[in-house]
Amino acid sequence: MMTELVLVEGVSDVQLISYFLQNVYGWSYEKENSLRFASIDEHDHIENLSKDGNELILCGVGGNERFAHFIDTYKVNNMIVEKNIASIMVVTDRDDEAIPKIGKRINRLFKDITYTIGQWMENVIADSFGLPKK
Repeated sequence: MMTELVLVEGVSDVQLISYFLQNVYGWSYEKENSLRFASIDEHDHIENLSKDGNELILCGVGGNERFAHFIDTYKVNNMIVEKNIASIMVVTDRDDEAIPKIGKRINRLFKDITYTIGQWMENVIADSFGLPKK
């Protein structure tokens, strides 16, 4: 099973992406996820989808300024090393920020991986046994 994690700003983002994936691409809603992510306050919103044995966890973090809080609270940096997460995507509005500034802000959120705006990147990190993990 492949687990993918998508962090977005809010509830409406999660609902729109979830609706689209279910109705256009045939993903199915699931009650729980393998990472055991569940909403812990009124700001977070998490939906779980599955298709062909794969899992997509959509996480609304509660707003543009709450990405760091969500990542710390849910220990996402530890999950990247310890769990079998195939990919992580961060989706945020541009608002009034310059794109390079958004990129720097997102890169500061994560310890072991680097993001580039608008493209997939392969990061190699060491898992908890010191073995390489992509």
